[in-house]
Amino acid sequence: MRRKAADRCRRAPGPVRFSVVTCLAYFLVVGCGGQASIGNGPASNASDDGGQAANAGAVGGSKNDASASSLTDAALDVTAATDAAAALDAGAAVDATACSRVTCPSGCCDANGQCQPGVAANACGTAGGICQDCASIGASCDSARRACATSMTECGPVNCAGCCAGGACLSGTEPANCGSHGAQCSNCAATGAACLADAGAGCGPARPAKCDYYSCRNGCCDANGVCQSGASSSACGNGGGTCAVCRAGQGCSALQVCQCTPESCPSGCCDVVSGSCQPGTSDAFCGLGGHTCDTCSLTPQRGLITPTTCSNQECIMAPACTCPSGCCDANGICQPGSSNAQCGGPMAYCEDCTASGDQCSQQQCVANVDAGVCNLETCPSGCCDVSGQCQQGLTGGFCGAFGANCQNCLGSGQICSNQQCVYPAEGGVPCGPLTCEGCCDALGNCLMTNTDVECGNGGRLCADCTKVGGTCQPAFASVPPAPGACVVPDGGVICSQTCDGCCDANGNCQPGFADGQCGEVGRACQNCMALSPPSTCDQSVSPRTCTSQQMTCPAAYPSCPAGLQEPMLVPQKVCSTAELQSAAAACPDGLAATAACGTFTAYEFNTNFPCFNCLQNFIYTFAMQTGIRACAEPYVDVACNHQSACLADCVYQSCFECTDPDSTTQCGTQVQTGVCSAFFQPGSCIIPALGGAAGFCNPATYQNNFGAWLEAVGAKYCGP
Repeated sequence: MRRKAADRCRRAPGPVRFSVVTCLAYFLVVGCGGQASIGNGPASNASDDGGQAANAGAVGGSKNDASASSLTDAALDVTAATDAAAALDAGAAVDATACSRVTCPSGCCDANGQCQPGVAANACGTAGGICQDCASIGASCDSARRACATSMTECGPVNCAGCCAGGACLSGTEPANCGSHGAQCSNCAATGAACLADAGAGCGPARPAKCDYYSCRNGCCDANGVCQSGASSSACGNGGGTCAVCRAGQGCSALQVCQCTPESCPSGCCDVVSGSCQPGTSDAFCGLGGHTCDTCSLTPQRGLITPTTCSNQECIMAPACTCPSGCCDANGICQPGSSNAQCGGPMAYCEDCTASGDQCSQQQCVANVDAGVCNLETCPSGCCDVSGQCQQGLTGGFCGAFGANCQNCLGSGQICSNQQCVYPAEGGVPCGPLTCEGCCDALGNCLMTNTDVECGNGGRLCADCTKVGGTCQPAFASVPPAPGACVVPDGGVICSQTCDGCCDANGNCQPGFADGQCGEVGRACQNCMALSPPSTCDQSVSPRTCTSQQMTCPAAYPSCPAGLQEPMLVPQKVCSTAELQSAAAACPDGLAATAACGTFTAYEFNTNFPCFNCLQNFIYTFAMQTGIRACAEPYVDVACNHQSACLADCVYQSCFECTDPDSTTQCGTQVQTGVCSAFFQPGSCIIPALGGAAGFCNPATYQNNFGAWLEAVGAKYCGP
């Protein structure tokens, strides 16, 4: 049958001759036994292989609607078959699931891409075109022609913008009913032509099929409007959208989306946020084999139990940080820990505060800090005290540099040297638990390296292990006893190494609190009552010793740092009149004298920190002179300021170990003619200022009433 059809196609007369492919498709649809008119000529009756002849007139003037409908459907089927054949000839893939003139030849495609019969008023159309809503324009769907039509007595150019068919005005945009300006409708579908009525013409050359969701639902449309499979990195996509070209390190996934995959990123890792391939060697993006990048973090504050770092493209446990005062950077090098980019405290890894928009304050990343934050950027040559104020970092009470937290060297028996807390080379500070991590020899020197004849730790007395036939446990030992302990063959122990109290004459450990047996950390017990004059066991010092034997209140003052200056106070309006009156009432004799003054300052600390921070410069007993000299500082020259700073620092350090208010007051007076006498006479340069412009700083102005003095000075520097 196909051979006969092909022969008939070749013998077709010139006016109706078309391609063999199209002709074959036509005969396959119409059948070998039928014949339909092609074009607008009259239909002919013919019979082949016993089939019935189709009887139909010209499309433009058909009086037999049923015949016209049959012919229209046949022509549409021919068009569909022609389109399919042409697509196959061109080697293009036809989407069998998408609604188009190929899959829906006699109906129309609705908004959901479904094929509809094309005869409903709200879904009218044919040849796989978009369904028209005839009702919305006041028309009906001509079921014979599957086109919106408006019935009228006489159809023509005067009353019809589309085309006329059987006295009805049609839209004229359908392939089977094409035309405009009231002309007779033409059947473009019968010849495989396209309807160009919207361009002012009639039937014309078929336009290329539009690449969109309906024609390319499972692929994507390239720059030339050609439907692609959408599964390659050079043309990736689906749903008839524009094909994407995947960038380097990406591939087209099973979902037809450009993304990082194990195949496209074999030597790195995939960042799920940007979808890009990362090298996988940084802490922020660590990984291998195209897997999701891990984030290694050196900051346990982010919820990690153990800091990790990226090594060989894998997050591993980071080595412990051993920085005693600052923080460790990513390379394990100690940093001050006070800059915004490298912020952190002892034994921790530095954190970059700038990554979260925070600032480094007190060696911690803090949010919502004002411009007055104290750190490396604002205090590069000093240290930051607990109030966030920049100090010079030169004294034992406030020692440090690079904007790090100030260290109080006095609490551990150290001194501030080169802005670092260090143990003094000789004398001045007793060797003990607060001053020595090793052992103390017979001369009171701290030995950090253990030997068999001088063995110990924790500030205890060094022991000679050889006297009991033992050896000193080395520092790298991994089994008990602890490093710095004597290892005795018979398992015995040495009193000086194991006793928290004192050792009596028989080598037995005693509590060390009694006047007759006074001592601590394994030292020999002292009989304080046998001294001349008799004394008592001073339990307020460490190590414990007889009261008449301790030399910590006042303590020795190492030296005054060169360049030490009193801080320049600037008047602030941070305290109310009521707060100043409360300060005067609570602190009649200075901070050290009354519990009420301490309670008041604690209250201000919690409720009005700026007021507390300002007043604390002056709440010192008159004997210590710290507050007086701070008040007068703006009224003296640089040399006098330095001497005042030296005297104030000497008093502060020398009286730091005093344990009660009375001894502190007594110490403040005693040191001015004792350990601080070298600064007292030069420091008297402040006296002229106290008698002149700084008269309000002179306690004599208030009859030495500390409360009245504090209220007046506070009003000058801190008041409203």
